[in-house]
Amino acid sequence: MRVLFNNTEITKQIERLDTTNYAMTCTTTDYIYIASDFPFNHLFFKLGTTKNAIASAMTIEYWGSSKWNEVVELRDETNGLFTDGFVEFTPNKNEGWSSEELSSTVGLTTVLYDKFWVRISFSVNLTAAVSLSYLGHKFSDDSDLFAEYPIFNNSDFLTAFQAAKTTWEEQHIKAAEMIALDLTKKSVIIAKEQILERRKFITASVCKVAEIIYTAFGNDYTEQKKAAREAYYQRLDLSQYSIDSNGDGILSPSEVVVKQGWLSR
Repeated sequence: MRVLFNNTEITKQIERLDTTNYAMTCTTTDYIYIASDFPFNHLFFKLGTTKNAIASAMTIEYWGSSKWNEVVELRDETNGLFTDGFVEFTPNKNEGWSSEELSSTVGLTTVLYDKFWVRISFSVNLTAAVSLSYLGHKFSDDSDLFAEYPIFNNSDFLTAFQAAKTTWEEQHIKAAEMIALDLTKKSVIIAKEQILERRKFITASVCKVAEIIYTAFGNDYTEQKKAAREAYYQRLDLSQYSIDSNGDGILSPSEVVVKQGWLSR
């Protein structure tokens, strides 16, 4: 997945959750472009130090049939980049989503080939220098984690893991990467964008986050780490996988892939 603000590529600044942020002067004529090898229907936005404080509505469009088409069923938990959150949407069934051979066709000078495109805009000029820290995939959050592992809702655990740490956000993002990798190894998916129902992987993600945390604390938590890992594989071993196999970004009944007994540790 490649991300651009107008014609400036910002992928390196926002593909990992670290101290890097990208500050934008974002007006109503500016766009965040996302280029992907596959269609997708959800993203997680982690804002940087400056959040938008102006009431704004987000618009998401995708490229298909040689034009930009507005998505339907848009759910913006960020409230126009006012806070961190998931953004979910559905392509319009009456307007197809197609791969574009050359990025100049969608209005960019940056050269990218054969990508599925999304562009994001806002109804008003946003707060000056509003910043993005991460834009990508994530399945679970701290509320999901604490519901099963309340021990991690403890400042001592956080600071013992890393000085000044206040959330497990980075571990949730890492867990999403590992889930996508495991599903790719088992030939369930080719790319993480094919996962259209992220909520199916919340419980598996929680266990993977727990395993990551326990691993960092070493031998004192060997049994807890083992239990979390075993629970992770059990939860990832679903009876059905809802995967976008035809590349339209919409889940159809024929795309509910039934497990054939091959997913194991």
